[in-house]
Amino acid sequence: MKDLSVVIVTYRSEMLIDECLQAVFRYNDLGDGLEVIIVDNSPLEESIEQKIAKQYPSVRYIHNTHNGGYGQGNNIGMAGSSAPFVLIMNPDVRVTAPCFAEICRTLKNSPRTALLGFKQTDEQGKPAYSFIYNMDIQGICQRMVGLALCNKWNLYNERNMYLLGALLAVRKDAMTDIGGFDENLFLFREEEDITRRLIQKGWHCRFLPNIRYIHLHKKESIKISAVSKQSMLYFFNKFGLSFDKYCKELEKQYRFKLFINTVLFRKRQAAQARNILNSIRQLYQKEE
Repeated sequence: MKDLSVVIVTYRSEMLIDECLQAVFRYNDLGDGLEVIIVDNSPLEESIEQKIAKQYPSVRYIHNTHNGGYGQGNNIGMAGSSAPFVLIMNPDVRVTAPCFAEICRTLKNSPRTALLGFKQTDEQGKPAYSFIYNMDIQGICQRMVGLALCNKWNLYNERNMYLLGALLAVRKDAMTDIGGFDENLFLFREEEDITRRLIQKGWHCRFLPNIRYIHLHKKESIKISAVSKQSMLYFFNKFGLSFDKYCKELEKQYRFKLFINTVLFRKRQAAQARNILNSIRQLYQKEE
């Protein structure tokens, strides 16, 4: 049995996976106790299996014949893992120092801890959000100013926040206890979903700010594809939340962002806020 399984779900990530794996092996402080599993959601003709087999023969490669998204891919990876702890990693993540042994120690020493999150930074090492508020936490000041301060001071609260899923360590027994990731969700709030269900079952989630990683994060956006809209509505119904209230609060936040960035002559940020506002209005239109 291994000590820790790293599961990386990829989708057309050939340009990202090399640096991701190089960092994992460079900072491996578990030796043979670490296993790495890639679940490739890409179409068969874009499979990276040969590349992985040639360059990283110790990595286990699984081609997923049905791209069911982040949660489904991670369920496949966890099912194929041999360690009691699983580190879920995006292909655009770069670990920056040895951390795997500490993750294992923390989970071994805290048997009711089911999930660990870490300090996220951008390519320049500037701290980014590592956790955000749950859907039912509303209010411009709390969600914008309060959230920024909480991230700056590492004030994570498992009851009303969730850790972002670019890099998460989970206890496999706890994930089995809640039935794994909900595969009805496709790239929408999977982290919040598992956090809520773990808390309901009496498990705990912790934030370890001393472990840092780089996330080559895409620009802020709101996806409104038919699949993501279906996942959004499913999530809101599942937890008894109001989709209409969410859209209204979101619109207020981005109106405020647009105002502030316009006043401060931040053209790029203002344009970004304006584009997101248009996306929010499309959500309303689709709902109607």
